[in-house]
Amino acid sequence: MVQKQHVLELGKPVSQIFGKLLTILFSFLEIITLFMSKNLGHYLLSYELIFFLLGS
Repeated sequence: MVQKQHVLELGKPVSQIFGKLLTILFSFLEIITLFMSKNLGHYLLSYELIFFLLGS
């Protein structure tokens, strides 16, 4: 019984962190779609490719 209570206490901050991560992810998606609608998505993708090539 003690272990279950401990897990529930741990679960609360974890769910809060996941909620924050989800909101950050959706805001990034909104920014990306904004760039796409302004035809800047092409430049964004090329920058991502350059960083990917430099990283590997």
